[in-house]
Amino acid sequence: MRILRAIGFNRFRTRVWLLLSAVYVVSALLIVTVLFRSFRSDLLQSTSSQIDHRFELIELDLKAYKENAVQHALLLSRSPQVIEYVSNIETENEDNSRAKMEVEQLFSALLHTYSECFQARIIHAETGQELIRLNRHSSGVEVVPMQSFQNKGDRSYFQKGL
Repeated sequence: MRILRAIGFNRFRTRVWLLLSAVYVVSALLIVTVLFRSFRSDLLQSTSSQIDHRFELIELDLKAYKENAVQHALLLSRSPQVIEYVSNIETENEDNSRAKMEVEQLFSALLHTYSECFQARIIHAETGQELIRLNRHSSGVEVVPMQSFQNKGDRSYFQKGL
């Protein structure tokens, strides 16, 4: 109580000053709260817009990737090497061995050229058995040996391709 008397707490001016100071502090806190809420709302809206934009870009990239993959497949399916190999698939002779080697060279060139491609293969349309498969690794392109071929006849992508 002595301290309050010493600073003149009983005086009317001191009481008014303390009341105005409290109003000032409360007003400042309210302003900061309103500004923070407004900033937070703007930040959330801006972030949401950025995320939507990024998803649109990813969607466009995926669409372009799919179109490129389709174009690569069409190009390969129309190449003379692939046509020759596939048309003589049932024949085991020197010409078909040469055609297979040419297809493997073509696939190897594709995998070396297009970094988005990591595998190239020919799958038998009736049985689903792999006939040629090449894989791209960080160390290079690998021609997969025949004993490692797989049957893809039960895979959904093979079924949809029929």
